[in-house]
Amino acid sequence: MSVHAIGTKDLPPAAQINLRILATTDLHASLTAWDYYAHKLAEGRGLSRVAQLISAARAEVANSLLFDNGDFLSGSGIGDLLAAQFPAQGVHPMIAAMNDLGYDAVNLGNHEFSHGLPFLRHSIKDARFPVLSSNFTFQDLPIARQSLMLDCDCRDQAGQAHRLKVGVMGLLPAQTLVWEAAHLKGQAYAAPLLTAAKHFAKALRAAGADVVVALAHTGLGQGGADGARAGGNANFDAGDDSAGEEHLAHTVAAMAGIDVVIAGHSHQQFPTQTGGVEGGLVLPGFFGSHLGVVDLVVQRAQAGWQVVSRHAELRAIAQRTSTGQLAPLVSDAAQIRALAEPAHAFITQTATKVIGQADKRLHSYFATITSSSALAIIAQAQTAGLAALLAGGPDADLPILSAVAPFKAGGRGGPENYTDLTIGPLLHHHAADLYMHPNRLVGFRVTGAEVALWLERAVSKYFQIERSARDVQLLNTDFPSFNCDMIFGLTYEVDISQPPMFNAQGVLVNPQARRLRNIRYNGQPVREDQVFALASNSYRREGKSGFAGTSQTHVITESPQMIQDLLRSYIAQGNPMPQPDPAHWRFAPIQGASVWFATSPSAVQVLDDIAHFRPEVLGLDDAGFLRFRLHL
Repeated sequence: MSVHAIGTKDLPPAAQINLRILATTDLHASLTAWDYYAHKLAEGRGLSRVAQLISAARAEVANSLLFDNGDFLSGSGIGDLLAAQFPAQGVHPMIAAMNDLGYDAVNLGNHEFSHGLPFLRHSIKDARFPVLSSNFTFQDLPIARQSLMLDCDCRDQAGQAHRLKVGVMGLLPAQTLVWEAAHLKGQAYAAPLLTAAKHFAKALRAAGADVVVALAHTGLGQGGADGARAGGNANFDAGDDSAGEEHLAHTVAAMAGIDVVIAGHSHQQFPTQTGGVEGGLVLPGFFGSHLGVVDLVVQRAQAGWQVVSRHAELRAIAQRTSTGQLAPLVSDAAQIRALAEPAHAFITQTATKVIGQADKRLHSYFATITSSSALAIIAQAQTAGLAALLAGGPDADLPILSAVAPFKAGGRGGPENYTDLTIGPLLHHHAADLYMHPNRLVGFRVTGAEVALWLERAVSKYFQIERSARDVQLLNTDFPSFNCDMIFGLTYEVDISQPPMFNAQGVLVNPQARRLRNIRYNGQPVREDQVFALASNSYRREGKSGFAGTSQTHVITESPQMIQDLLRSYIAQGNPMPQPDPAHWRFAPIQGASVWFATSPSAVQVLDDIAHFRPEVLGLDDAGFLRFRLHL
C-alpha cells in the first residue's frame, strides 16, 4: 500500500490513530421493525434499532465515520408505497432519519433507480450527506458525486489531534443499466465496476488519501460469467469486463490501495464468525439486520500515515432463541420512530384497504418444491396483462406462458421470510407480500427449445440426488430462489438424478445434462421450434442470470406498470383464486431416495399440500427453520 505525507514532519513516528468505520447496507427504507408486506412486527429489521448500535459503537471510540452502501430508498413495502405518492411527499423519511444519524456518505444501489430518476432526485435533494456513484455518470443527477475526500480531525492514542484524509468511492454493478433500462436508458452510462475501483483507488491516493474506503454494492465471491459488457465511459481505462458484477466484493477488497470495503446487494452477512476477523471487508446483512464495524489502526510512518491493522465484525439487532424465534437485542431509537411515524400511519391506512377475497390459503412454504397457489395467482395476472398488451398486434395469437419465481422462500431472510395469506379479505399490502420486487411485466418471444433451457437454468437449484440416497440436502442454498422459475401453462417433470446444467450463478457447467422430462402444452409435447409468448419481468431482460430467450431481440412488449400493481388490479377484478396443482410440475421418482427440506415451522399447518412427498418432521435447525424428510 502506498503512503502519503500530510506535511506534519514534527509528529512522532509512532503516533497511532484508532479509526472506526461503521456501515449499513440494503436498508430498503426499513425505518422501523415493521414488515409492511406481512403487516406485522419484524424483530430482525429496522434503522430505528440499528441507530442504537450506531450510538453505542460511536461511544466506544474517539474517531468514527458512518456510511451506507445503497438500496436505502426502495425495495420494501414502505419504500415502494412512499414512491407511489411522489411528488406529493415532502422530505423522504429515510433521508430525514439518515440526516439525523449523521451519515458521512452513502452509495447509490440499483434499487435507488427502481422508481425513476425524478423520484431519486426529489428524495436525495434533502440529504445533508454526500451521495456517491463512482462508475455511473448521469445526464441529470447533479447531486451524485464520483468520489469524496473527507478531512477527519482525529485523536491519536495519546490524545493528540491530527487530520486524516479518508477517500471514499461508491461502486454499483453495471448491469443496473439493464435491470433499470426503463428509467436509465439514455440517462446514465456505466464503467465496469473493477475498472472504476482501480481508477479511483489510484486517484484518491494521488490526491493525498491516507485511508481509502470502497462502498461496493456487490456481494461476495469472485464474480460470474453471466451477461454482456455494459456501456463504457471515456473517463476510465478500458479493458475490464463488467459481466458478473453482482459478486465482486472479495476482488475489490484484494485491490491495492483500498483499505476498507463495505459490500452489499446480495443480502449476505460477512464476517459470520463470532468476534469478527482480521481484514477490512464487511457485508452487514439487509433491512438493518446488522451494523458493520471495521476498526483500523493508522500509524504515522516516516513518509506519512499507514493502515497497520484492520478488524471487521458485525453487530446484530436480534438473535434467534432456542425455540427458533427472533428476540431483539436493542430497542428502537425514539427519534427515528418519531420521524417514521407520519409515513407509517399513512401507509398503514393505505395497506389495509380491501382489494379482493381469498377463498383458499395462499402461501410460499413449499414454493421451491411444488406448484404453489401463491405463485399461480401471479402467473395468472402476468398472463392476463401480457394478453392485453398483445391484443390486436402481430403476436396476439401466440400461446402465452408465464414464468414466476418464489421471492419469499426462506433463504437469507430466515424462517419469517414466507408469504402466508389466509382465507378472507385480500388487502392492498398483500399484493406486495405476494410480489415484493419493483419489476415490470416483459413479454418475450421464445421457442420450445428456449423454454426447455429456461427451465434447465431454474431447476439447477436442486442438488443431484442418487438412487437410494438417504436424507441428503435437496436445495442448493447458494442458488437464490428468485432464479428458481416455474413456468405456468406447461406441465413437466424434473429428474434430479441427473446433474444440473448450470451453477448457482447461471454459468453453463454441464452442457449435456438434461433434467427436464415430458414438457407439454395443452397435453401435447412441446416442439423445439414451437413459438410462445412468455410473460416474465424486467430483471430477466438481456439474458441476465443465464436464462435463455431473454435478450433484447426476444422482447416483444413491456408494461410501464409494476407487476405488483397489475396483480392488485387482477385481484380487484374478482378473478378466482387458483387451486394447488401438483400435476403442473413434479420431480421424477427416484427409487429409494429421501431428502431433507427446510421451511417455516408454520408449514406444519399445510402439509396436505405436499402429501405426495410423504413428509416427516425432523426438527428445528440452528437458524430456526423446520426440517422435513421428503420421499422422492
